[in-house]
Amino acid sequence: MASKKQTKDPLDGLNSYKQIAFGHLLEGYRALVNMVEADLKSHSNLGISEAEVLIRLANSDGYSMQPGELAQQCVMSPSGCTRLLDRLEEQELITRATQIEDRRAVVIKLTGQGLETLRRMLPAHYESLEAHMWSKLTADELKTLSKLMAKLRD
Repeated sequence: MASKKQTKDPLDGLNSYKQIAFGHLLEGYRALVNMVEADLKSHSNLGISEAEVLIRLANSDGYSMQPGELAQQCVMSPSGCTRLLDRLEEQELITRATQIEDRRAVVIKLTGQGLETLRRMLPAHYESLEAHMWSKLTADELKTLSKLMAKLRD
């Protein structure tokens, strides 16, 4: 008589340390993003995605990047990035321009107004990050978290 192979119930994995770690990652990420975004909007009327674009542009050479690179770094779809860039361009925080070397390529550049908006926003943003994240972790924990998140991203 052939023995029946027992199949494991997938529900048994819901309480594994792996699933619990994933759940904590989602909960922590969502809670942090919600708190920081609420603080951002109350001080600058910018959401976290808009702020992230301005920050990434400010950290780039010449305060400029190609849209595809920006979308990839911000983990956005190309169409989502285009809509966000449209909003930032309407507020005159960024400009779109063609590159001299290749007129088919577009470059996104932070404007003077965008840079000033970022300068005004950042102190309150740093306070929010301090309150909701940085003060809750040691320097070593922050460095470890950064390494772990980069490992998951890559």
